[in-house]
Amino acid sequence: PTLIGREPQVTGLRRVLTRAREGNGGVALIVGEAGVGKSRLLRAMTDEARESGFFVLSGACFEAERSIPYAPLLDLVRLFAGAASSAVVSHVLAPAASELVTIFPELGPLLPDATPNTTIDPETNKRRLFHALAQVITTLARTQPVLVTFEDVHWSDDATLELVFHLARSHSTQPVVIALTYRGEEAGPQLTRLVADLERARVVSELPVERLGR
Repeated sequence: PTLIGREPQVTGLRRVLTRAREGNGGVALIVGEAGVGKSRLLRAMTDEARESGFFVLSGACFEAERSIPYAPLLDLVRLFAGAASSAVVSHVLAPAASELVTIFPELGPLLPDATPNTTIDPETNKRRLFHALAQVITTLARTQPVLVTFEDVHWSDDATLELVFHLARSHSTQPVVIALTYRGEEAGPQLTRLVADLERARVVSELPVERLGR
């Protein structure tokens, strides 16, 4: 399908991808009301990223799961596992395998060689998970640029938003782009804080999507 009337946004997304290929990572925020075309614009960005050699990882947030910690991350892993071979999944996720099966025991069949951590302290497990996932992306970025996307983060849990900021800050000088879509009118306090923190870190490009004119 042809994308109509979004030339400024597409130009902005291309600029973000180009900067990333040059080693300047960042976050692209695609913001707009429900049904305005955020997902369509993100799909255009994903297609262009794949065509230009990016490794793409995609997840989404759902209203029914907004209270579940790291639910969008679980969605990302499941989608990746469904689109790649078990060997590729195990290889790519190896640095974070133990942390992932600790938090998501249901991923055990996808990562059969991983051993869950015995630590029961949630804060320690969180730090380990953040560090391990950053290592996954850093390893990927050594061979090709990386695009990580999350849709509808206005429904995200707070822990995932903390993870997004950690990844954005950790990869600001690497060929890594994080793209988020959300409804501005439904942004909660934690998401509003995340956007402000990203702006202070100067790693964000905001791309508002408005209704098409006549």
